[in-house]
Amino acid sequence: MKTSLAALTATALCALAGAAHAQTAGAAPVAQATLTALKACAANAQGALAFNPPSPGLDAAGVILADSGYAPDLAAFKDISPSERFAAAVNSAQGQIILMSDTTRQICRLAVEDITPAQVALVQAAVRGMAGDWVPQSNTGGATTYSGTVAGSSQLMFEVRVPAPKTGYGTANFILTVMNPAGPG
Repeated sequence: MKTSLAALTATALCALAGAAHAQTAGAAPVAQATLTALKACAANAQGALAFNPPSPGLDAAGVILADSGYAPDLAAFKDISPSERFAAAVNSAQGQIILMSDTTRQICRLAVEDITPAQVALVQAAVRGMAGDWVPQSNTGGATTYSGTVAGSSQLMFEVRVPAPKTGYGTANFILTVMNPAGPG
């Protein structure tokens, strides 16, 4: 039986974070929660929001620190070395949203997992308002890929994957990677 990332996170945060940074946020609808995650990833890729240690900045961004050893949760992050990644999560009323950053490569990825096709469409519509210029790149390997810029910034770029089930991305239904080509990595 799968233990949810949110339940593990809440338990771990109570034990590790203490009263100073409880980092508990309400569960928003998945599209709104994904926008929260995208904003946090954009700030992280620019070096303005570290995912470690607990901080008031994470609280303000609606992000909680997280870690998961559950393989399907990690499949969307398979190209990020475990020694280089820092994990976080955003509470969602549907599915779960996991974020991982790789500061050496100046990337931050969010994966929305365990949502329905209708919810994927809602997430895509919400994200298109913030991450524009959706240019189709490919439709291979079981994933439709798009790319563009985040919030019109020439500093940040994104890539979105909408993987088909059972194509090597675990339970992820929507994956967005924010890249900072102007960064030092």
